[in-house]
Amino acid sequence: MNIKNLIEYQKPTRYMEGSVITLENIRSLLQDKFDSYQIPVEFEDEKLTGALTNDCLVLCHPNHKKDYFKWVFYIARQGTMAVVYVTTTGTSKNSKSLNLRGDAGAALKSNWITAMDMAKNGSPVGMKIVSGGVAALAKGLLSLGGSKAKAQEEEMWYGAVAGIISEVIC
Repeated sequence: MNIKNLIEYQKPTRYMEGSVITLENIRSLLQDKFDSYQIPVEFEDEKLTGALTNDCLVLCHPNHKKDYFKWVFYIARQGTMAVVYVTTTGTSKNSKSLNLRGDAGAALKSNWITAMDMAKNGSPVGMKIVSGGVAALAKGLLSLGGSKAKAQEEEMWYGAVAGIISEVIC
């Protein structure tokens, strides 16, 4: 996986005492949250090219590995500091045929970064922004003839992922 294909999902998170920050710890914390909310998730270990590090963790829907967006986590280190990067990649099955990847990626980036910042500050408005951004994406996909139920399922999963990431990476 090339870093050039990743879209920044949220601003990098710095941990001053980052020696205990590992991809395995991130996976474990995320998995615990997904399990507690009964949200389906799968993690894959991948190699990242074009970055300071070559290991990354990919979060995806277990039944939609190729037709839902994915989240990619990687860590850069300097001294005792760890910097956790959270990015997205991929495309939605509903947008693939119309080449909306850039538009969807921009929606993910602009709406969810704002929501993440607000959620970190304790604002419930953050999740409203997330669901609004995802709803707009799903509404656009529905207007193109996609299945309403499938689009709603995809929308709800993205919203759940956004909420869980905001609880773990802060």
